[in-house]
Amino acid sequence: MSFTLDPTIEHYLQSLQSALFICEEHEIKWVNESALNLLGAGSPDVVIGTPFEMFAGDDYAELFIDGLKLIVGEDEPLPLEVKSVDGVKIEVRLSINETLFDDGQVRFLVDCQNITELIKASETTRNLENRIHAILEVVDQAFISIDQLGKS
Repeated sequence: MSFTLDPTIEHYLQSLQSALFICEEHEIKWVNESALNLLGAGSPDVVIGTPFEMFAGDDYAELFIDGLKLIVGEDEPLPLEVKSVDGVKIEVRLSINETLFDDGQVRFLVDCQNITELIKASETTRNLENRIHAILEVVDQAFISIDQLGKS
């Protein structure tokens, strides 16, 4: 069962690009539109009521066995792999905070920032650097690079 947020707070949380989940214990109680997009879920009903760890990548599921509380308040977001509804792997930076809501209930606010494209770009850059380095290793002639003013 989901719960109701203050409309102003809900509007704000919906406007954020981060995928946000509000959980009680393990169970997802609320998601924003970005979370639905991240998971490839067509509606909140697909994820609400589901344990958050169901979306953790296989190598990371054990982090959540004892609940979300173990990860609360980490100084830096954790790099983590989540799975979409269709099983697609997505790299995220995850942070979890305990938050007291208007109804007096403490819930977990789970923030996932999709870093999949950032990781792909980093890998592409690293591969390009390695390729350039390999080419320079086999070049037996020296060359100098100069600009239009003749400066190296």
